[in-house]
Amino acid sequence: MKMLCRQWRRILMTGVLGCCVAVGGEGVSSAAITTATITFDFEEIGGTHAATAVLTKVEDSQLGMGTLTIELTNNSIAAVNSGTDVLLGMFFNSGVTFLPSGGSAVVPAGETTIPGSPLVDPGNGWQIKSGISISKGTKTYNSGIAGAGYGVFGPDGNLGTNPVKLDGSDYGIVGSGTVNANPSVKNPIFSNRLEFTIPYSGSFEMRATDTVLFQYGTDLKEPSFIGIDPPAHSPEPTTILLVAIGAGGLALQRTLRRGPVTKLSGVAGPEAE
Repeated sequence: MKMLCRQWRRILMTGVLGCCVAVGGEGVSSAAITTATITFDFEEIGGTHAATAVLTKVEDSQLGMGTLTIELTNNSIAAVNSGTDVLLGMFFNSGVTFLPSGGSAVVPAGETTIPGSPLVDPGNGWQIKSGISISKGTKTYNSGIAGAGYGVFGPDGNLGTNPVKLDGSDYGIVGSGTVNANPSVKNPIFSNRLEFTIPYSGSFEMRATDTVLFQYGTDLKEPSFIGIDPPAHSPEPTTILLVAIGAGGLALQRTLRRGPVTKLSGVAGPEAE
């Protein structure tokens, strides 16, 4: 069934740290360090799926390497009734090579595991991988993080201290709705958000034409949604009307301040103030 989605992506910030980078409390000049942040999100209109991915890179162009942080959030407020409500993958494009070790995943402050789930390293059940090929429509993605195998990732996670097999919905992210009993929803699962930190070599570009693919469930045939950048918003008609009324009011106010108009009889000339 074709799902109607509202999808958008916005670039939050891109810049160069040309002044200094804090090292041991001291400022060290380093024009080679760049940082950029980009946010992708979508909301399924009339459905129950919504998600956000915030990607932040810190890169040293002289060394040709950097760190990518991915904040992955399930924004749904609907009940979790099956594995297809669990966010288990986010695919994107990059021209870098993710390093085989040194990555991590954490439960951010304020978030938690779902009650009943054991306290585990969330990275155990997630993998970062480049050199893949996952398509949706005309879009193809060569990199991604996943908590399920999808026939592409695995066999085990590579972002934790005790990797486990990527073979189910465990280690996935659910929204804030009630988690109902269902065999396809396996513990441990995490509430709302996980944060991944991944080292890489190369140069990670963030372009205005980029998109990502959010994947739910444990099969690529299950729900997935593309996040894209929407057109610039036009002013609402009400806003335009209010601006026009405001401009008219200012013009009237200026006229009243000038007082009555007096013209020189029989002579064309400026109005007397």
